[in-house]
Amino acid sequence: MNLSKEKSREYEINLIEKKEAYLSYIVETIGMDSLEFLKNLLRNQPYEIMLYEWIDRFYNKEINKQEALAKIQKLLNRYMHKMIQ
Repeated sequence: MNLSKEKSREYEINLIEKKEAYLSYIVETIGMDSLEFLKNLLRNQPYEIMLYEWIDRFYNKEINKQEALAKIQKLLNRYMHKMIQ
């Protein structure tokens, strides 16, 4: 493998690790287990899909994880309120 391919691969791995840390931070802070979340996501569970889409959207908009967490908590509150009615 040449040096530019190694650098490119290293860069990709770094991006994946950053996104994984972002996702884990939010999922765990709202009280979910990251591994269980990922299992349910792979099983196409609607709640996990919805949550992942929100997290992914904020990550791609480069919103810091604390701000994204606050926004997601608000969205979850609205979602739960809507489900109760």
